[in-house]
Amino acid sequence: MRQERNLTRRGFLGALGACALAGSAALAGCGRSSGVSDAADVTEGTAKEAAAANAAEGSPAAAGVANTSATDEKPKVLIAYFSGTGHTARVATEMAARTGADLFPLEPIVPYTADDLDYSDPQSRVRIEYADEDLRDVPLVASVPDNFDTYDAVIIGFPIWWENAAWPVLSFCEDNDFHDMSYAVFCTSDMPLPSDETQLGDARDTIRALIGTDVDYVAGARFMPDESLSTVDAWVENLAFTTRAQKMRDREL
Repeated sequence: MRQERNLTRRGFLGALGACALAGSAALAGCGRSSGVSDAADVTEGTAKEAAAANAAEGSPAAAGVANTSATDEKPKVLIAYFSGTGHTARVATEMAARTGADLFPLEPIVPYTADDLDYSDPQSRVRIEYADEDLRDVPLVASVPDNFDTYDAVIIGFPIWWENAAWPVLSFCEDNDFHDMSYAVFCTSDMPLPSDETQLGDARDTIRALIGTDVDYVAGARFMPDESLSTVDAWVENLAFTTRAQKMRDREL
């Protein structure tokens, strides 16, 4: 777990919560899709289907992300994501198929059911967790990837809940050391807003406070559940990540 943080999760979310309570009725942006099963697990077959779709469009299946290194080093990228109804998984899978990045699904020990994600029900799990900050610390099956320190960059994906990051991703942000890494974030939401980081609500600031303001933040995006895969491809391909090795060389100059 990172030893240096600007704020604890409780302190930061507590400050945001006071503002968010006033907008708790605006739940359409939480990304609930009735009848869509939880698809936090991305199968190999799904990734292959995305790669095949890219090939059918005449584009390479692993174009890779951009880098700002002085050499031809390709950044090693991890995509860590939580998906409640499958929308975030779809976007993450496309990014992995397009770039060759590794996938790391963030799976709660107690999975969210369709009823749990019924934001219109005051007694649903997410509504109860939203009302009680202590319940937002959602234990994960695994929060620390193997060989995490070998990655140069992380893309963190999540559905937007109450204009903030779905809390299952917060444990991942807290439990890993992002020193010398770069990161980008994306969210999925039913709200018809532009696909840019100005539409991330409080999510960017929440994650940055947990990861550390000294870690290189590259970019953010907000995608609709049925977002065009070409839009997703264009965003991920333009992420300019710097490798750890390049950062070390820069410090030596």
